[in-house]
Amino acid sequence: MATKNIYALDIGSWSLKVARGRREKAGGITVDLYDEIRYGVGKVEDEAAEGDLSGLRGAVAEFSKRYTLEPADDLCLSVCGTDVFSRFIKLPPVSDSIDKIIQYEARQQIPFDMDQVVWDYQPVKEGHEPWEEINVGLFALKNEKVDELMTLFEPWRKNLRIIQQAPLAIYNFLCFEGYDSESVAAIDIGEKSTGILAINPPGYWLRSLRVGGEAITERIQSHFGVSRREAERIKERSGESGHAAQLMRVMAKPLGNILSEIQRSLGYYKSIEPDVEFSKIIGLGNTFRMKGMDRVISEGLQNKVGILKGTNNLTLTKEARRSIGSGIGGCCVLFGLIVQCSGEGRIRVNMVPQGLSFENEMRRKKPYLAGAAVGIVAVIVLLILGEFSYNRRVVAQQDFGAGVVSEVEELSREHSRALNEVQSLEGELAKMTERGAGPEVFLHAVSEIHRVLPETELPEEGAAMPSGVIVSDIKFRWVPEADYGRRMRSDVGGLGDFSGPGAGAVTGKDTVLVAEISCESTVFYYSRREFHDEVIEIYDEERTESYYSELIENFRQHTFRNDEEDRKVFRDVYLVGELEPESYDIAQLGIETLPEGEEPEVIRFRILAGINGPGLQEQERR
Repeated sequence: MATKNIYALDIGSWSLKVARGRREKAGGITVDLYDEIRYGVGKVEDEAAEGDLSGLRGAVAEFSKRYTLEPADDLCLSVCGTDVFSRFIKLPPVSDSIDKIIQYEARQQIPFDMDQVVWDYQPVKEGHEPWEEINVGLFALKNEKVDELMTLFEPWRKNLRIIQQAPLAIYNFLCFEGYDSESVAAIDIGEKSTGILAINPPGYWLRSLRVGGEAITERIQSHFGVSRREAERIKERSGESGHAAQLMRVMAKPLGNILSEIQRSLGYYKSIEPDVEFSKIIGLGNTFRMKGMDRVISEGLQNKVGILKGTNNLTLTKEARRSIGSGIGGCCVLFGLIVQCSGEGRIRVNMVPQGLSFENEMRRKKPYLAGAAVGIVAVIVLLILGEFSYNRRVVAQQDFGAGVVSEVEELSREHSRALNEVQSLEGELAKMTERGAGPEVFLHAVSEIHRVLPETELPEEGAAMPSGVIVSDIKFRWVPEADYGRRMRSDVGGLGDFSGPGAGAVTGKDTVLVAEISCESTVFYYSRREFHDEVIEIYDEERTESYYSELIENFRQHTFRNDEEDRKVFRDVYLVGELEPESYDIAQLGIETLPEGEEPEVIRFRILAGINGPGLQEQERR
């Protein structure tokens, strides 16, 4: 079977970089080819205008002449980071999938019509605790850019697997190389943009700046009065020139502007992550091949900037290494695309339209599906041939078949019951939103409930376990004002007691949103006393109940702060029922100590709260 190759293309302002790699059967990734196709006839064209695709079309045509992609080969493309909308958002703790929440947040955060973009997302950190906020990266690319790429690379439409922005491709490569175990900053200075990537395990952050090496080229061009082509040649050969110091003085102003933007971006990141300390800063891109460039950036950032000299885990053949030369820092985007396509990438975000991605995936699996079809036909033939010899056995199994039919009928009835339950839940949801309140009202209520709960902390002196409260369930219902006041002040058992006329389906202004919050806690206080000349721990019921009384009082006093005034979030708050320990009736322990090596596990209780927060008030005003 032929080896499957991965072709990675880095689309730059003046050249198309190409790398070819493959995943080895024994493990690891090998890159065996590197090429660079300059726009125009093998060189930079002075007259190429910004946004003019003629040069890129020529480079793509040259690529098609040099390389032939087999049907099984994969094609990966990179786009500039400034072409992709990137934003990091924090979601409240959720126990289930974040897919539904992210759909809502994407519509709020992405400043384009959702029909005009291809978008994707991925949590910054894999895995999270139930009480943790979830940091998510949102990424969107306009359809017009996607259509432009699809038109240019139409001959390889069936091979296209990944469209990725350059900073995320660099992140995949650096993680594969082992740079994800410490805080590292990478600066990729391209021709028209500069990418800033901060790796702060287990997360990351990126920003793309609209300033790059083009400003240096223009400065050389204007100072020496040469063509753009000649200015590019001077910049590329600055390391070989004996006038490097003079050249750096000429480039001082554009370099200062680039450095200022880099400082501002890293300063912002440190303001949101004050504890981060970068152990190293890596300079990427061909601009860092200029002599003295790393020294200028190092002095400006007051941190040594290192240049990549080789790879740690990625294997380069001799031919590829010879083609790359000393410019390995300019190949990181290509390497990152190959890493992601090989299934080794930390980032799985992909800007390929979903329909095309599914179509290509099914095409790749077509041989396996065909094989499965042949296998099914063979099974059918065998069944037909064996029908006569197994006829008696089939007759003997009629009772078994009848049992199977009965079981299927029972499953059908269970399906009907489940469908009825779903329809009932949909009806309840419709009732909750019938009043005109959107999902933001309930998201606001959940957020405020989360804020008022105490965070987990170290145990106090005399406490058996760390304090902390976890919400296991929240139920909402609209309740008539009159029924609400009467029920909240009586001995209620939960939302189910609001069973007066219209409960749960009320509309109009004179209603209250009530939340029943089911909680679990691990707070058990003990007092130390002497008993028979021995110091023992005795369950302190009064201190424990005081803790939960303070918790309820925190709910009553909780306010929402904004620029105008503080508003109360909860109207009335009550503890529903008694504190119910899971393992022991600790109130009956008296002066006896707990059995050796055992402790009560958790207290379960419920809180009933009337919601009167700013989010609900805003909804009422609408």
